[in-house]
Amino acid sequence: MADYERPKAVYEPGELDRTRANLGLIDAEEAKRMMKTLGGTVGIEKSRPLDEKAIPVKHSSNRVVNGKISDTPGGGGRSGRPTSSEIASQAAGFAAASKPTGPKLTLPSVPAKTKQIMDDLLIEFGIKPKPVFLAALFKSLRSDKVSPTFISTQLPGHIKNMEIFSSSLKAMVALTHPSFQEQLKTGTTAYLKTINVVCSWDISGIKKHLDVLSEDDANQSIAQLIPITREIYTCLYKVYFLGEKRVKDVIQRLAMEASKTYPDKAEKMQLVARAAASAWLYLYENTLSRLYPLLLRMTCNDITVYPDIMKVESQRILTFLGITKFELVFPDKEPEVSEVEVQEKKEEAKKAQQKQASREQVVKGLKILDALFPQAGFNIIHQMPDMFPYFQPLYQFPDGFNYLNSENPLQVTIVLLRIIEDFFMGFRNVNFLPDDEVTEILGEDTLSHILSEWVEYREVLFEKNYCSILR
Repeated sequence: MADYERPKAVYEPGELDRTRANLGLIDAEEAKRMMKTLGGTVGIEKSRPLDEKAIPVKHSSNRVVNGKISDTPGGGGRSGRPTSSEIASQAAGFAAASKPTGPKLTLPSVPAKTKQIMDDLLIEFGIKPKPVFLAALFKSLRSDKVSPTFISTQLPGHIKNMEIFSSSLKAMVALTHPSFQEQLKTGTTAYLKTINVVCSWDISGIKKHLDVLSEDDANQSIAQLIPITREIYTCLYKVYFLGEKRVKDVIQRLAMEASKTYPDKAEKMQLVARAAASAWLYLYENTLSRLYPLLLRMTCNDITVYPDIMKVESQRILTFLGITKFELVFPDKEPEVSEVEVQEKKEEAKKAQQKQASREQVVKGLKILDALFPQAGFNIIHQMPDMFPYFQPLYQFPDGFNYLNSENPLQVTIVLLRIIEDFFMGFRNVNFLPDDEVTEILGEDTLSHILSEWVEYREVLFEKNYCSILR
């Protein structure tokens, strides 16, 4: 049997405990891989140096025995009882030791592999610095230090947009009518609740957290970001479920409300509203997602991607933020609509669409007519211009047409009939292939039949029958 060789004491007292704490939980497989790669020898910690001051001193106690003074342990020329000053000193020491030092900033305990994935996310989003060579090789060697750039650049950007958003809404509320401001105090709609929540954001408190971190930004850990992360997400999570568009609608509606009270400041309100909408877009699409790895590390013990985490892990998030679901703002419930009402709305929308299409066709046609007959008045047809002076030399209308007033729709109708006749004459040798829409309009009639009888509308109905009356 080989003689047992005691490992050499090569480490300082407490060094191994600190190393274990920095490494965190490591599985046996990775520990073996580290030992094989790094090599080295097994060693133990050195003994702690003896602190003589920490050893209690027993003083001799002088007492009289049979008329003689004898030295006995427990006193130094006085009784063994402590004096009042010593008692007061000890009490002060106990009080200082038991004095609260604020809430503990601790992160949830997670499995080693899960923590490595979370660390990768924190590095990817620039929250933690990129690891040095050895830490990149062995992920368990990574520290929990925060990147100074994240504290000096990223966080101020997020907070600035929160301040712009909140202050913009406050500025618009200040210009609304007093009756509206009274509604805000007891409002139960999502619109009023959103305004109340955003206007109550404590931006100055968030800035104080940032100032504390900025004092030593090179030595901050992920755990020390808990207070500022909690404050930011408490503000944003309350209105998150409204989504981007609904919050923008709130901004526009509030700007219009302020403009009612001060019409002369309507343009300024639109500028404020645009600044608020831009800030909200940044917060919704950038801040919430860029800070997601922090929220994940501080609330979960497993990986949940963004934005799923906002719903799937809502209970953990609410607990971390210290709020309840009743403090969140959700969209107002839309009233139930029957199938008949849905169908009616579809029909109305279809009619409105057809009307708009017809209007566009009319406008297009008037532009063509104005190009063919410049200065005839088709570009100002809504003013009912007199068509007779322009078209009489062209078409030689019979007596009676000159008696038609320009405000009589029949005047422009006869002119259009005559113009269409010229088009039909020019296209008389063209074979038309009507599409489904035209076929539906024609019914049993045909285009050739219409072309052949078109002239009768003017020659018979107007010139022969109607003009004889006018003359």
